[in-house]
This record gives sequence, C-alpha cells and structure tokens, in this order.
Amino acid sequence: SDGLFYRGRLVDVNMGKRSVTVHYLDFGSMEQLRFDQVYQIPSDILEYPILCVECFLAKVKPSFKESPDGTWTLKSRAFFSNLALNQVLNAEIYSQVEGSLRVYLYTKDSDKPINQLLIDTGYALDAEESYQSVSAHEKAKEPEFTYDKPLESFQLSINHLPPQKKLYLKGPSSPYEVSFYSLTKIGKMKSARIDWDSVNSICLNHEPQDKHERLMVSAFLNLNSTATSLIARESTLLPNINGLLYVITLLFSPYVEFRTDELRRTYTGALCGLGFDNTVMPYFPEHDISLTFDTLITQEDINEINAIRDMMNIALRCNQDFKIPWNASYVVRNQGTAKRRLLDLVTKEPRPSVPLIEFTKSYTWNMVDPQNIIEHNPPADHGVSLPPVYSLHNSIKLSVHDPDTCRIPASVLLMRTKMKRLHELASCSEMPVENLFCELCNARCQTPLELSAHIASRQHMLMDNSLYQ
Repeated sequence: SDGLFYRGRLVDVNMGKRSVTVHYLDFGSMEQLRFDQVYQIPSDILEYPILCVECFLAKVKPSFKESPDGTWTLKSRAFFSNLALNQVLNAEIYSQVEGSLRVYLYTKDSDKPINQLLIDTGYALDAEESYQSVSAHEKAKEPEFTYDKPLESFQLSINHLPPQKKLYLKGPSSPYEVSFYSLTKIGKMKSARIDWDSVNSICLNHEPQDKHERLMVSAFLNLNSTATSLIARESTLLPNINGLLYVITLLFSPYVEFRTDELRRTYTGALCGLGFDNTVMPYFPEHDISLTFDTLITQEDINEINAIRDMMNIALRCNQDFKIPWNASYVVRNQGTAKRRLLDLVTKEPRPSVPLIEFTKSYTWNMVDPQNIIEHNPPADHGVSLPPVYSLHNSIKLSVHDPDTCRIPASVLLMRTKMKRLHELASCSEMPVENLFCELCNARCQTPLELSAHIASRQHMLMDNSLYQ
C-alpha cells in the first residue's frame, strides 16, 4: 500500500482467489496479496542478510492450568509483551532448527530469563526440547561451530512456487503420527483405529520427545467386518497432561487394586474394573483395565481422588435418609468444590516421569497382602443408608526407602550380573546357542544379532529396568 517492495517468502497459494500468503522476511509479519502484487526477487537482493529471525522460547510450553488446549493465553501474551515490547533483550541461543532459533531471553532488569519468569508466574511449564533441537544443541558445543545464516534455509521456498496440483502420497509412517490401542483387556486383542471421517483420523504428536501416554475418548465404537479391529467414532483427544490417563481412569473406575514395586516403595500401576467375587473370580474380566504408571502417582493423589469420589456420592445419593440440607445453594457449592479440586488434581504441577515396571500377573485380582492394605471408608456423618455409588479406593502401606539401610535381594544382584554378561555376549561375533538365553524373559536366541534385537525390545527393557528400582 505504500508503493515500496519488501522481501518475502511464499507460504501459500490460493488458485481460486488468485492470491498468495507472503511472509515478510525482514519484519516477520504475514499478509495476503494478489498475484499481480507479487514479483520474483532479484538474485542480488538475496545477498543481504535477513533482518528478522524466527525465534521460540526454549524449554517451555503453555501451562495446562491456564490453557487446556495448549496455546498461549491472552494473559501470558500480555505478560510477555510487558517485558519484551520496545525493549532491548539479550538472547542466549539453545539451538537452531530449520532456520529457527530456540532461545533464552533476558531483560536488563532480571538475571532470570523470560522463559523462567513465565514458569514462575504459572503461565508456562517446563518442557523437553525436540530430538532435532537437542541434537543441534549438542552439535553447537563442538569447536569452531557456527550457526547457519537464516537466508540459506529460505532460498528454495523463495525461488520456487508451491505445487499447484494435489499430490497423494503413500509411504512409511511419520514419527509424528500417533497410534492407538484399547485400554480394556479384550480390546488389546484387537487393533484400534479412528474412523476416516473423524477429525482425529490422522493424529499427529507435535511433541514426539514426550513419551508419556495420552488418552483419547470416543462416543461410539464399532467392529470391522472381520471383528479384528475397533473403529472409534466421534473421538476427542484429551490434552497432553502427564498422568491424565491414570487420574481419569482411577477417578471413575468402580473398583481399583493398586500395584507397587517389590519393596513397596512406590505405586507402579493399578488394576481397574468391577472387582471380584468370593472365589476371587473377576466379575467382568473382559473389560478390566491394567495400568502401568509412567508418571508418579502418590498417596496424596489417591486421597484427593477419594475425596472427589465422595463428593460425587453426596451429589448422587439424594433420598429421604439424607441428613445434609439439600437445596440449590448446597448443590452449587458442592459442584463448585468438586470441580475446583478436580481441576487442581488434573493440572497439578508436572508429575515427574518414572520407569515402567510391569506387574507379572497384571489381570489377577486380590494380589495385595491384606496386612498392607489401608482401607478408606466414607465419613460417617453423611447420614446415608444406601451404599456409595463410587466406593473409595483402598491404598497400600508404602515402606520408607533408605538407600543406606535397604538391602537388595541376592537373587536381584545375581540377575543383574547375568544381564550385564548378556549385553557383552550380544557384541560377540560367534557364540554357542546354549549361552544365548535370557533368564529374565525366558527367551532363547539363535545368534548374537538376534540377542541384540531382544535386548533392545520393549519387554526386555521393562524387565531390566525393574531390577534397578
């Protein structure tokens, strides 16, 4: 509009409207222009360095408590603008990926980077960098390393228009693509896929470095014609909050039996379902759910889950024996308290990751010694004669772990030694078959190469990690 020319990169071409979306390289802004407003840039102008570089704050992401959809809120952007707008900032480069920089930003008035200030104020959470970013960071430590000029990563897109025809590609799956499986026992025997008409039919994980499990819920499930696949319809992918899968499952499961490690130091998982009868036979084994925690679930979390379940019991059990005043104000107050405590539980400070420890008999009930069970019962002052809709979960007495006094069983030490020897055998070129046996997994391998593949398998690594827990 001002009659001047600016350097830009074509981002998108709309043949129907005969327009293009242009990213201005020296300003960072974007604009939609008509075909007749765009010209090919002279090659001599490309020799001048770009005046604007795309940057991202390193090792932070939006707080789920402030923004469940994972985007920066207006408050967080206002907080950032107040610190950075019209200010001279110092940037410490963490890495460079595809021409974009991951940085720590510093103001003149603070020794803390803006990244940390966003975390301290609750607008952001600590986040892991992507594999590409971490690799670039490690490479930058090498002597005589220099960062690429931003212009080099833009030359192809500046000189070439995007394709004007649709291309349908088929090939290897992307590391960003998400696969799903059913949580129930019978569902794990079938493959799970999303209906092609669903918005989640092709689901991408923008944080592949985050290995925590996520939860997708579906309103309708169907079987394919051969009954080998579950097809989910009207699905919703829940936010990527560490431990959300476990919190929701524990919160609404009718009956739960927790699992711990061998020394009862921490919770490692849970078996969820309808429970079992007097003969220890499960009521509905096909729909039991076995969870293996990849994030830390504490006794405090279990107490809070029980408290929320008790509030739901109060709201659901309204009858003539109910001695608590039941009116509109009480209902609103009870719902508000339950909602607040539920959000606090779900959006709790990032739960630390823990190694996966598989339980040997994951779908077998009544595996906890009665002497180690802590029973939880509803408060007696509710004055309700009917049994609770949501029974409170019994927890397990955990032992206090002292590394100086805790003795590791001799069998565990022996197995550790055997596994170390097995790793050494995997690197040998020739070895008798009778020596290539994994006692931990009860598996025999025919060659050192096959042994290497077994050691790298998920099952073996889970079992091997359990020796050091």
